[in-house]
Amino acid sequence: MQIQVERGDGNRHGSDIIDPLLTDNAVGTARGTQAINASIGKRVVDANCPLSEYTATGVLAQVASSKEVYRGKITFFAQTVTIDTKNREYYPTSALKIERIL
Repeated sequence: MQIQVERGDGNRHGSDIIDPLLTDNAVGTARGTQAINASIGKRVVDANCPLSEYTATGVLAQVASSKEVYRGKITFFAQTVTIDTKNREYYPTSALKIERIL
């Protein structure tokens, strides 16, 4: 099986994958997807926001910061509550790691 690797709208080509042991289309597609994902430049962004509902990892999200708006995949999600025992107040926040393509 020979797999032609194309990115974006098809104008950025990667190295073709030629492997005589790949005989199934589903396996070949998975191999091509893996090759594309491995070659794309990525950056992980740490983000904090007010308490939000649970978001599963692997989900695509649109992020609006003060500088830009972009889409990325959530790779980490945590909720934290900071408790001020003196003033009897609490401050819930959510923390995320978002993987975005450069």
